[in-house]
Parts: sequence; C-alpha cells; structure tokens
Amino acid sequence: MSDKKVEDHIEFAGDYDCKHIFLHDHHGDRTDIMQVVDELNIYESIYKNALTGSIVITDAQNLISKLEIQGIERISFVIRTPGTSDDRDIINASAESGHPFHIYKITDRVQTAPGTLRYILHFGSREFMRNIRTKVSQAYD
Repeated sequence: MSDKKVEDHIEFAGDYDCKHIFLHDHHGDRTDIMQVVDELNIYESIYKNALTGSIVITDAQNLISKLEIQGIERISFVIRTPGTSDDRDIINASAESGHPFHIYKITDRVQTAPGTLRYILHFGSREFMRNIRTKVSQAYD
C-alpha cells in the first residue's frame, strides 16, 4: 500500500483540498503563503452577518517585514471537499471570483525561536469590513 494521497478521496473527517493561500499586499503583489500557514480557520455565526477567520503563521522568512504586512491586505484561497464538483460545496475566496477576504488585524506575535515569529492574521469578508467602517450617526423618531 502506498502513502500517496488520492486527491478526490476523503481519508479523514474534515479533509479538504487547498492548493494555494495568496496574500495580496497593498501594492497589488500576490505571494503564496501556503508553506508558512499552520492553521486556517473560517467562522460563520448566526450572531454575525459576515464570515470571519484567522490564519496562524509561523514565519522564519520575515514575511511580516518583507511584505510590509500592516493589516490592510487581502487573503485569497479556494477550499473544496475532496470528491466534490458542485460549486455550492466549494469556498471560493479567490480574487478571480471577486470575494477575497480582507485582513483587519494581526495579533499574538511571539518569537518561538531565533529568527522565527508566530502570529495570527485575522480576516473578514467584504460585508464585515463595511460594517466596521460604516457608522450610523442619525437618529429617527
């Protein structure tokens, strides 16, 4: 029996297929950060009207300085369950679809080893960002 993973076969509960995670900086450049991502979480709540999430990164390449990560970048990816082909079963947060997520916060910066930094990028959908930036300042009778 070989250890080669079959791409269209579910081996464990929660299996997914994600080939790239791109970070789009404020200059418009795109960098694949898949190799430094430890964890990708996406949250959907009945108490919020938008999707949010977080990415845990272990950075030994000093990406946070090289890419000038400030918390105003975008993150894009496509996640699908192995064996599915229906568009409803795919989370398409790619720039091509027009629905990438927006990074709004960087937290928990910790130096885990000399030259290695671990931090969390928090992101939200376009609706989440609009909700943060728009303030209602009018009262109605």
